[in-house]
Amino acid sequence: LMGHKSISSTEVYTKVFALDVAARHRVQFAMPEADAVALMKQLTPR
Repeated sequence: LMGHKSISSTEVYTKVFALDVAARHRVQFAMPEADAVALMKQLTPR
C-alpha cells in the first residue's frame, strides 16, 4: 500500500502522481467543463 493505511488513499495518490507526471511532460487534456465537474464529484470522498 506504499505506506498508506488504506487502498483508497493509495489510489488517490497514484492518480495525483499520474497528473503530476503528465504536467511535467506538458500533456494537455481537454473535456467539456460539465464533464470535468461530474468526474470531480465522483472522486470527492463522502
